[in-house]
Amino acid sequence: MKYEWRKKEKEIYLPKKKPVRINIPEFKYFTVEGKGNPNDELFKEYIGVLYLR
Repeated sequence: MKYEWRKKEKEIYLPKKKPVRINIPEFKYFTVEGKGNPNDELFKEYIGVLYLR
């Protein structure tokens, strides 16, 4: 199922006309760190893990 963040979290992501104070909830996310060629096999392996279900 597609997660539509623009509809569900629009108060966080979409700009306002005037500055307002908002509370950002805690999110879970993955990061990939490193440097080098993004065409390497190791990079493909890291990115592939993000798409496993």
